[in-house]
Amino acid sequence: MSKKQMNHGGVFGLVFLGALLLLSGCASVSNPDAKMLSHAAKTGAGGAAQVQGVKLSYRLASERLTLREPVILSFTASNESGQARSLDLGQDRKANFLFTVKLPDGKTIQLPQLRREGISVPGQVSLEPGQVYTQRLLLNEWYEFSEPGAYEITARLVTSQAANSSDAASDSPEFRARLEIAPLDKGRLKETCSSLLKQITGAGSYSDAAEAALALSYVKDPVAIPFLEKALSSGKMVEPVAISGLERIDGQEAERVLAATAEAGQDEDVKELSKAALERLKMRRGGKAKPSPSNM
Repeated sequence: MSKKQMNHGGVFGLVFLGALLLLSGCASVSNPDAKMLSHAAKTGAGGAAQVQGVKLSYRLASERLTLREPVILSFTASNESGQARSLDLGQDRKANFLFTVKLPDGKTIQLPQLRREGISVPGQVSLEPGQVYTQRLLLNEWYEFSEPGAYEITARLVTSQAANSSDAASDSPEFRARLEIAPLDKGRLKETCSSLLKQITGAGSYSDAAEAALALSYVKDPVAIPFLEKALSSGKMVEPVAISGLERIDGQEAERVLAATAEAGQDEDVKELSKAALERLKMRRGGKAKPSPSNM
């Protein structure tokens, strides 16, 4: 095997593994100070409940956002029992979270569970007595939040069995919070993107870079394009995520970045991902170019 083939295979493996880890959500298991955990459960838009000796807590990162900013919900499970416990979070550690959203017009919708075909991360999380599991859930993966106004979000964790039955509602207590989304503010959105890019480039681990990259990739606005372009060359192995973000934004500028990456990218797999994204964009509009959405 040539050096080029070895490098190519190694990068492909890292890109694939990185994307797979990202799908599992950015999570960690630790033994934090009990006062800090209690404080986190009581501040912000949060709530906690006990389930078989495990305290489940949720907290919105921010209750007030502007249109197209990432909506992030922190989930914490703390084993306060004297025995080892296990949680089943579902496929990719996301599928067993059920969300309901009350829209600004008063309509309430049940969001579909996140499921996909192919290889996935097991959802089982084991906790020894005193251990704490934390995970940040990007709610934009479930719903776009495309209109300004007041939202009410309800979250619940269910087991694999309960998720497909009429008893799902009784599986664990609900978390409920209000979220205010103000009209689009390009200046604030740019600041958000800049902050996320700094988190990517300054990350000390793949999981930290992936968390910020995923949030940036769901900023569905042309403002995010130059930041996604820089993320592509950050060396943090978040190229697949950035490419997905550019594909979501669409438009001539996003196409330009994808085309440049497909033509002159340093890694063959990243080039192929960019080419595939371009092909999908063309298929969606019947081969016709789409005007730039810069004035959207």
